[in-house]
Amino acid sequence: VDDIYDLTYEDLIKLDRFGDKKTKNLLNAIEASKKVNLDNFIYAIGIPNVGERTSRDLANKFKNFDDLRNASTEDLSDIDDIGEITAQNIVDYFKDHNISKSIDNLLKKGIEISEVKADNNSNSLNDMTFVITGTIDNYKRDDIKKLLESNGAKVTGSVSKNTDVVLAGEKSGSKKDKANELGIEIYENDKLYDFLEELEGM
Repeated sequence: VDDIYDLTYEDLIKLDRFGDKKTKNLLNAIEASKKVNLDNFIYAIGIPNVGERTSRDLANKFKNFDDLRNASTEDLSDIDDIGEITAQNIVDYFKDHNISKSIDNLLKKGIEISEVKADNNSNSLNDMTFVITGTIDNYKRDDIKKLLESNGAKVTGSVSKNTDVVLAGEKSGSKKDKANELGIEIYENDKLYDFLEELEGM
């Protein structure tokens, strides 16, 4: 793929139906493609089982390509909708020598991957990990996730010893049970809604 960035005016102008204007337009388009958003780059390199939505989730989670490239299966499994198999596929993909070499070649030829900037309202929840479970009246789960992340928190899909707080709505089920087993703090009922209202006011 990286060979496309070695094309010159002389390479293209001699091709059938390539005039001066078409050649220059193509070269300009190739040059413009060097600047790419992180999620688009992740999707474009063809990681198994990683579509557009998962690419966006990965970009939002890791913020830059190097951190994604060096992520562990545990880091990847923290993302909603990424199971152990997909997480392992991603790790194996980046460990493949030929793939790694191809990516390095792309980067050497001037590909600039835009990092995802953290849109933090505050750092009040820095280094804290939350899990959201159950139905929370008047709140969509994605909105709560964005609210937490905008204040520096990390949101994962499963409860573990690394979880700091579980936000438990109605019908919380097994995640709340596991939090109780592990002695993890649970916000529910009035405490939950007071916490969310406080976050919205930050």
